[in-house]
Parts: sequence; structure tokens; C-alpha cells
Amino acid sequence: MFFKANSIFVPLFLVLFLLSFSLSLKADSVEYVLDNYRQQYEKSIENIDDYVMETDTHTVYYKKAYIDDRPYFRSWTDYDSDDISAASGISDDELFTPEMYETLKKTGVYEGIVDVNNHKAHVIYAENADDLFPEADEIEGEVIKARFYIDTRQWVLRKMEFEIEEEIEGEIRTLKPTVIMDDYRDIEGMLVPFTTLMIIEGISGQLTAEEREEALQGFREMEERLEMMSPDEREMMKKMMGPQLEEYRKMLETDRLEIEHKIKDIRVNVGLSDDLFEE
Repeated sequence: MFFKANSIFVPLFLVLFLLSFSLSLKADSVEYVLDNYRQQYEKSIENIDDYVMETDTHTVYYKKAYIDDRPYFRSWTDYDSDDISAASGISDDELFTPEMYETLKKTGVYEGIVDVNNHKAHVIYAENADDLFPEADEIEGEVIKARFYIDTRQWVLRKMEFEIEEEIEGEIRTLKPTVIMDDYRDIEGMLVPFTTLMIIEGISGQLTAEEREEALQGFREMEERLEMMSPDEREMMKKMMGPQLEEYRKMLETDRLEIEHKIKDIRVNVGLSDDLFEE
């Protein structure tokens, strides 16, 4: 009798164990994470045909389009200036296109759950990540590594990390941009990060030692000229150029540039014309 009871219990235990094991594998897989992310994203934009996002340095126009019946947003950016700090707007709309989504499902590696600004996030790693950005002509060099951090509860992007290699004068230089999204707000059902921080490491490495020293010398000469100005002229110049000069100085001295953008306004379903997105 004891033997018969155990003969039933052991297979049942194995079935339950294997079932729980398979479920844990599913929950910790690239496909599981990306499918949940994509489902949440597509549901959130069901009632949004287009929108306009204004930041302190640029305005981005988004219009819904489809690839194989999967929605995404085409985008066009109008920068307020040519300053480097304006060219850092990156969003999941521009990155998680249907093509990228399918490529990442095939090539991504699940690395576990980590904390990002007090939010738990799944980590997906991709090597030889240049294939993820077939139309990103503005990215110079080759994206050799990328990591995406997706919130375990809200299924939004919390952080992205990239490693980009570029050959300059026969030497391989490495650039490491990190993008951190925070302060998500509900806009007509769509969750939007109102604060985006970009951290770029290795940027001064794109310069030769001579070019870097010339740039630093230029800052020193600018400071000397400022000191020779009248108090009113000096104050006016600092208001006009002070923040930018300080950003560039830190970039050259620390090999690290931090740029934070905050969304000032979002307008939804404004009726954008397709002509705005024609190349």
C-alpha cells in the first residue's frame, strides 16, 4: 500500500516540478519580457494617431505607422540649436520598431533582474547590436553591445546602455552612452518618461591628445577674455554661453558628459501630415 501511494506521488511531484521549472524559464526569457513589453506598449497607443513632444532643446513629432500590422511611431525632430546637448533625445518609440523587436527576440540574452532607480527591471543583453539599428544612419561607428532594462511591473524602458566602436585615424575609439528614463506619466493611456538623462563616457576619446589640449586651451583663453570684459558684458556672456561652456569643460576634463532633458509639453492627436515625415 505504501509503495502504491508513493508510485503515484513521485510522478505527480515530477510533473509539478517540471511545470514550475518551465514556467520559471518562461518568466526569465527574452521572448517573455519582450512580448509583455510589446503588448503593453501596443495597448497604450491604441487611441493615439500622433503626438508632439516639446523639451527644453528640441521638439519631436510622432505619427503612427504599421509594419506587418504592428504599430510604431515614425518621428522627426526639430532641434532648437546645433549644440551637442540637443542631440540626445532617444525614446522607445524610435528604438523598439517592429524590426528591432523581432531581431532582439532572436539574438538577445536574458541576464536577470536588477534595480534601476528603485524600480525592478529585466535586463536583456545584445552583442553585435548594430543589426538592431539598420536605419540609424546618424549613429557613427558600430554598436557592438547593448543592454535594455525593462520594468518588471509597468513594462516600460528604464535604462539603455550602448557600446559603440569607431575607427578614427586608424585607431579604434569606444563611446559608451547610457540613457535613463524616469518620471513616467500617463498621457491618454501612453506612459511617457518626462525626464531623460543621457550619460556619455569616452566622448573625449574621440579626439586626439592634441585636439583635446587645443580645446582646453580654447576654454582658458575664453575665460581670460571674460575676465577682461565689463561686469555687465561678462554677466551677459555667462547667461548666453556659461552652461554650454561648463558642460564642454567637464566633458574634456572628466571624459564624461551628462545631459538631462525634461518634457515641457505633449499634445496628442493634433493631425500631423504625412508630408512632415517624408525624406
